[in-house]
Amino acid sequence: MASTLIRRAALGLGTLAMAGSALTLTAGSASAASGGGCNGETWKQACVSADGGSVKFDVHARLANTDANCRVELVRLDASDGWVDRMLSGPCNQWDRTAWLPNPTRGHAYKTELRIYWQGGEYPYDYIQSPLLNW
Repeated sequence: MASTLIRRAALGLGTLAMAGSALTLTAGSASAASGGGCNGETWKQACVSADGGSVKFDVHARLANTDANCRVELVRLDASDGWVDRMLSGPCNQWDRTAWLPNPTRGHAYKTELRIYWQGGEYPYDYIQSPLLNW
């Protein structure tokens, strides 16, 4: 009976060790990223996350009763080197947009910005930024 318990314990430990090594091997580039997430409220939100080997940038807007010229914009930012990419723009109503950055640079920090140009034009604008995603 004691030898049966020892064999079961050894088998359990071996299985656990194999599962742990399998997790280590399958983690891939997604495990290189840390941080990210969303900032904002239900009516204006900016999010950034790791999506496989890419950075995923999301913005969500639920703006009501705005100026007819109002527009929103998804902006991708690299906080490490100052890179700014104004990606997508649209009217101020229900607006959900996603953009990706394939092959992000290791050691850089990325974030998403939702810009709201309440009266249209380029300035002034309100914005919300996601937390940093460290790649």
